[in-house]
Amino acid sequence: MNRAVPPPARPFFQAAAPFFMALTALVQAAPPAPAPLDQLLKEGGVELVFYERAATPRRFPGQTIFTLNTEWRYQFKHDFRRRGRDLEATLRIDMQTARSTLTHKVELPREYDSPQLWDTSLARHELDHVLLSTDPRARLLNQAVLKSLSLVRIPIPSGQKPTEKLLRDKLDAICDERRKAVTDLMNALQQRLDALTRNGNVAIADRGQFFSEAYGKEMLAELKFPYLEDVLKVVDSDDYETAGRKYVERFVLQN
Repeated sequence: MNRAVPPPARPFFQAAAPFFMALTALVQAAPPAPAPLDQLLKEGGVELVFYERAATPRRFPGQTIFTLNTEWRYQFKHDFRRRGRDLEATLRIDMQTARSTLTHKVELPREYDSPQLWDTSLARHELDHVLLSTDPRARLLNQAVLKSLSLVRIPIPSGQKPTEKLLRDKLDAICDERRKAVTDLMNALQQRLDALTRNGNVAIADRGQFFSEAYGKEMLAELKFPYLEDVLKVVDSDDYETAGRKYVERFVLQN
């Protein structure tokens, strides 16, 4: 079971902080993960939490929550054109920085805190969720969807003052829509993983194929990624293909 928590959902973590703090000691009790899972946990920024089933009844015993935080910095030039009574601002954007960090919280029942943890099908299924969202192509896609933003036209209603702050606020909202589209894509892939495995109860017929195709052009088209045309140059690049292939070789084909 997986769900994504975008940056605006911070109050959830703040509200849950006392609960998670009470479980901090349990995180340290987890046995070391074997290679290459140990490296996956590091690259995915994974925090492992064990909970008491009796105190926290759940439909699914395992849960993986990923958070993709994205930062961007840009400069722009603009001009205005009259559209009837309104204005239209044309922004020519130089996206100077677009980077992201990824973290995960994996929650499992307390009885899984044992030396056999990493051999259990539940832990392996939750780590497949981590594996899917830690794929470097997700962050390459997130960067590309922002870096491809070069020209934006923003309508400004009559009576609204076209200040630089207004333009930046609107441009930030556009950037955030693009970031959310990547998170939505990642979440759709996670839901597909749950559907294929019946929430971890059956094995994927061809793991290598599933993870290899996850962020490919065909999959993006099938899942109706709204900015596919904007990122095609990156998705079709050798660097993008190589990043995905090497990642699958490290964590799927050797696992």
